[in-house]
Amino acid sequence: MEGTVPLHAIAPDARSLLLHAARTAGAVRTAGGDVQLIARLRAMDAAPYLLLTDKATVCQVDGATVPTADIVAALRARVAAGDLQRLLPDVFACVSIMAAWDRLFRELGIYDGNIYFESEDAVGALLASLDADVPEAGMHGTLDELQALQLIYRFPIALKFGPGLGGASQCRLNGWGRRLDALMAPAPAGVEHRRCWHLAIRRHIRAHASSYRAVVADLRAATDDAPARNGSALEPLLVPVLI
Repeated sequence: MEGTVPLHAIAPDARSLLLHAARTAGAVRTAGGDVQLIARLRAMDAAPYLLLTDKATVCQVDGATVPTADIVAALRARVAAGDLQRLLPDVFACVSIMAAWDRLFRELGIYDGNIYFESEDAVGALLASLDADVPEAGMHGTLDELQALQLIYRFPIALKFGPGLGGASQCRLNGWGRRLDALMAPAPAGVEHRRCWHLAIRRHIRAHASSYRAVVADLRAATDDAPARNGSALEPLLVPVLI
């Protein structure tokens, strides 16, 4: 289609803002013009994440032909200015909190890699404990959207970590998700929220550090033939983790 760019040609961190267009059928305003989505599945009343997944979905800027790099730069500028928090507060909260959780596990010496949440419900439990914006469609709905935007890893719990929990999937931000978090960081409107979440998460991890270290040690030793032991934590954990 003349004057359009495939949605999947837009880098995931910049593409995140177009979730607003998928949810509302409106446009995202940028310095380079209004960006809208043209999605064949909209006529079928498909969920927003399906519009984002469909390879036929394209974006267009004011009906003109605009280089992909210019669209990416314009969208990133709006994310950095705070539009993600304004238009998609649940996504802003989810990405900010998932990033802080992952970062603090490394900073506090609990795990030197990127920590996984044991399930979607574990992400929801963390957000609820911080009084963050709870997604209208529920935690699974927002994670469906983040997965469609290619901002998270999310897959069935690994065999070596024991049986799946009712179809739950372990999940965490990927590199694009962490890049989006860094892009959002300078926005003045979100600084205080992010600071408070960071401090609360730090307090929580430090308060339960012994249990999290015990869990990580058990998970490191696990194999498909010798799965991780149940109950390796020294106490019930509000936010169970995997590696």
